[in-house]
Amino acid sequence: MQQPCNEEGGTREFEFGFISSIPLRDIFRPLDHVCLMDLDIQGGEREVLPVAMDVISQKVKRILLATHSADLHQAM
Repeated sequence: MQQPCNEEGGTREFEFGFISSIPLRDIFRPLDHVCLMDLDIQGGEREVLPVAMDVISQKVKRILLATHSADLHQAM
């Protein structure tokens, strides 16, 4: 689906779509342990990680986390 985006007086076309998501708790439920969790969720870390920290602490040995701002990096 394309929608116009007004950018500095011009119009730029872009595409977007809707996706469903699965909570980390549900992903980890059937797993005994996770050796490496690699995350790059474009700023969504504040919504995803804090609510799952107990299960992450129990099951994940290492996390490779890409953050995109100093503020977000410090928060994580």
